[in-house]
Amino acid sequence: MFSRLQMRHLSVKERTYRRLLLDAPDPFETHGDIRGHMLRALLIAVTIAAVPVCSQAQSPRVSKADAQKVVTIISGDKAKTQTYCEIQKLSEQVEEAYEKNDNKMVDELSEKIDKLEETLGPEYVALMDKFQDIDPEKDKLGAEIMSVFGALDRLCTR
Repeated sequence: MFSRLQMRHLSVKERTYRRLLLDAPDPFETHGDIRGHMLRALLIAVTIAAVPVCSQAQSPRVSKADAQKVVTIISGDKAKTQTYCEIQKLSEQVEEAYEKNDNKMVDELSEKIDKLEETLGPEYVALMDKFQDIDPEKDKLGAEIMSVFGALDRLCTR
């Protein structure tokens, strides 16, 4: 539902809210009836779709140029590049903990990520705040931004 990059940059509060929303008991459960599942999916989609609409009115849209600027800043500083790679590793651990329903570990790792993100600079934090409302699978700009960050991801695999 959310890309790896988006989940990594959601605040702990938002991750908890979304996790609770997605893991909540299904009020439409009708023991195998497809309608109950469809209603739940629709409810979740409408709820999540409403969040970006509200937040886009509060902040200007992110641009590919913003992402390129941030990638240039991070890739030009060896310490920031290492920090970004550490965030990548922690994000993978968050996903594993989430799959195991280890909410305590998810929260701990998310807090570490939040602290590390601050060291990448205000441009990075601002970009991620704007980017979290974009679905890279449905939005062309989101896909372009993900490809820009691909350059940083490749630095982490070296």
